[in-house]
Order: sequence, then C-alpha cells, then structure tokens
Amino acid sequence: LKKSTHQYITAIEISKDAYDVARKNTELNKVEIELINASVKDFKTKQKFDFIVSNPPYIPITYKRNIAKSVKDFEPEIALFANNMGLQIYFEIINFAKTHLSNNGIICFEIFSKNQANSIIKYAKESKIFPNKINYEIKKDMFGKYRYLLLK
Repeated sequence: LKKSTHQYITAIEISKDAYDVARKNTELNKVEIELINASVKDFKTKQKFDFIVSNPPYIPITYKRNIAKSVKDFEPEIALFANNMGLQIYFEIINFAKTHLSNNGIICFEIFSKNQANSIIKYAKESKIFPNKINYEIKKDMFGKYRYLLLK
C-alpha cells in the first residue's frame, strides 16, 4: 500500500508476532510507516485519517470447526476469528472512526459475507459516522465471494 502512495501511513497491529513481521517487511521493502503494536480500542491519537483500511479477524467464532485446515494452519486464531458473529472488531473500528475519520474519509474492510457487510452498514448508519447519507459498496473477490466493503 505504501509503495502505491506518497501519503503518510499509520498501521496498527494487535499481534506482537505480526507486528514483528510487519516491521521486517517495512525494512525489506524500504518503506517508512508508523507501525504501532496495539488494538484499535487502545490506540490513542488526535490524528484524523483520510482512509481507514482493515483486514480484521472476521470469521465468526461459531464457524471455527468448519474452516479448512489449510486456513486454520496458515494464520493464528487472533487473525481469523472474532466474537459477535465476526462483527466485534468492525464495530470497534467504526467507533474509532467517529472521531478519527476526516471529512470525506473512506473506510475499506475485508469481510466474511454479504450478511456481515449489511450488519456493518447498519451499525455505521446508526453510529452516524458520516454527517450525511452513507454511501457503500460491497464487492466480490476473484472467486465471486463478497469480500470487500467500502463506506464513504
């Protein structure tokens, strides 16, 4: 992402192991980003952001036994599964965005399903993170699964 823009980037990573990998990747790729090892709930700043991009743990914990072994073996559980039907972290990010998303800002999420996206949209509307009407797009990945949600 940093190589495609000259914008200042702040990245928040809750997992210490993933944070360490991200730090090494910034060095290997010769890019400068502000990298913070924290949860979005614990991250404190007065900064406003034009874009909030997140690939959070989005698989509902109730799906844990149905997830392919190749997926479960590739990522740590903290990167895959979330409470509240996979919605918990999205709600935390939206709550953060209420005070930290700039005017005309955009939020981009990776999602588990269209139903999950609809729940996120509903919560964003109820939270009134955008002063006017909320615009959104739900997009499919290359396999035809609903995988991305943009809120603006």
